[in-house]
Amino acid sequence: MVIGKILRKIDQLYFQLSLSVRHRLYGLKTVYLYLSNSSGERVKYILEKFGANISDSVSFAGPIVVENAHDKGDFSHLSIGKNTYGRNVFFDLTGSIKISSFCAISANVNFITHADPGERPLRQFFKRKVAPIHVGKGSWIGANCIILPGVSIGECSVIGAGTVVTKDVAAHTLIYNKLNIERKILK
Repeated sequence: MVIGKILRKIDQLYFQLSLSVRHRLYGLKTVYLYLSNSSGERVKYILEKFGANISDSVSFAGPIVVENAHDKGDFSHLSIGKNTYGRNVFFDLTGSIKISSFCAISANVNFITHADPGERPLRQFFKRKVAPIHVGKGSWIGANCIILPGVSIGECSVIGAGTVVTKDVAAHTLIYNKLNIERKILK
């Protein structure tokens, strides 16, 4: 039992040292790789180490994909409240993402904070848009949802599996399906 604890501590220290050395040598892209291959406490450690505001009892399992953090050089655009969990989540950190406490983020949810066709002819019709995303306390986002720039999800709301959220969702509301059908949830 004591040997097991010692080996876990050595593994944890090796992981932390390896992450720091690779980050210094190869930059933030290496951190993305670690996030996509880690889970549990390691994901939380990586997110916090690189500037994310992660509260107690947060559990995110990998692979976690973070993109566009290189604009700021860290993950400070990400804030996750206590007792929130998620699995296989994509975070676009061009804009800020705030997930409040007691939220459930199901598998394969995408948080997209910007829309930009790049330097292409479409740029004249579709200007770059960057806007924050906020998920209210106690909300549940179903599997395979996409949350688009500028969306605010009210507290205790439910986003049904596969829904593309394009506009704000009021508190205590259920939306589902690509048609964004809304129903009030009784308090």
